[in-house]
Amino acid sequence: MTAPAHRLDVAELMNRQPEATPWRCGEIAADGFVTCLTGHGGEGKTWLAMALAVGVACGSSPAGITCRKGKVLRQFLFKIIHKRNYTQP
Repeated sequence: MTAPAHRLDVAELMNRQPEATPWRCGEIAADGFVTCLTGHGGEGKTWLAMALAVGVACGSSPAGITCRKGKVLRQFLFKIIHKRNYTQP
């Protein structure tokens, strides 16, 4: 047996005010959302990700980007630092 279909009130949805975005780092990364840094190789995506992670861990402003203090996935930083130390010429 299938569940009954859920009806959406489109008019109510159109009139609803959007919720404020919970920005963690400037207007680059928000709490509860996936952030994807894209670009060609060597453009600094990893360095930006590391700087933002340190900014969140310390509550600092790397490169002028204000970061609210919070928890950072340590495994991410370890893997990045480990990779950079052992694979760069």
